[in-house]
Amino acid sequence: MIFWITALVALAADQLTKLMIRQSLSAGQSIPVFNKYFHITFVRNPGGAFGIFPVGKSFFLVIAIFVVIGIIIYKLTHPGIGRMANLAMGLVLGGAAGNLVDRLFIGEVVDWIDFRIWPVFNIADIVLVVGLSLFSLYIIRSS
Repeated sequence: MIFWITALVALAADQLTKLMIRQSLSAGQSIPVFNKYFHITFVRNPGGAFGIFPVGKSFFLVIAIFVVIGIIIYKLTHPGIGRMANLAMGLVLGGAAGNLVDRLFIGEVVDWIDFRIWPVFNIADIVLVVGLSLFSLYIIRSS
């Protein structure tokens, strides 16, 4: 159950924040929160996480579809995995699904978290990185 709840909470948090950004800001608009350190900046990202590889919309759409389907198939065929693996996979599914929803319905990903020293990103990117890190730790501990 933790897998599905985690995935849904991550997806909902990602999509709700992106909706608020799309409704409140124009693309390219930036609002300083902590002047030099943190801004809320609306960026339309056709590339990968954190703005990496800014070309190839179709490539990232296909990858996201395979990741989402792959995680769901793995979960359904391995129901007895541990709590940490369920949490990690739920985060990865929620993040991948969040960016997939953007790609399917908007044609690109909405990014908005801007620390000024790193490419602009979103909640889906955060939960993907945290989920992949936790899953890596799970694999290391299991072997």
